[in-house]
Amino acid sequence: MLEPGTEPRFSVRATMLLTALVPRVFQPAQQHTLSQCSFCYTRFPSPSEWISDYEDSVLDPEALRVEVDTFMEAYDKKIAEEETKAKEEEGVPDEEGWVKVTRRGRRPVLPRTEAASLRVLEKEKRKRARKELLNFYAWQHRETKMERK
Repeated sequence: MLEPGTEPRFSVRATMLLTALVPRVFQPAQQHTLSQCSFCYTRFPSPSEWISDYEDSVLDPEALRVEVDTFMEAYDKKIAEEETKAKEEEGVPDEEGWVKVTRRGRRPVLPRTEAASLRVLEKEKRKRARKELLNFYAWQHRETKMERK
């Protein structure tokens, strides 16, 4: 504890220099103050206190992974419950006779993948080729028959 009339632990200039040189990572979460001194003086923590505050603020990766996994399990469970509830209510009229319309239809929507788009393009090509007028005239029809034989 500081006695009235004694010099503080660090001068103001040294304190400003220390706070400028020490990285922001090591800044304490709360400010350490001396509450029992006769005048209001804020004591800046030492670098060792900054380091200990920083080490306390760093999370354990394993504990973080466990916490995230439990959250995601609870979230997935909640989403599954909502989906089952929506499926149960789908097409069922409420007490006033209204039926809730959802975005889920009876027909499944095509997936938006590259393979699916290629299948659609192939199907359209076959459809176009079928509609194309081949052998419109009788003589064209005869020629194609002769070529097949």
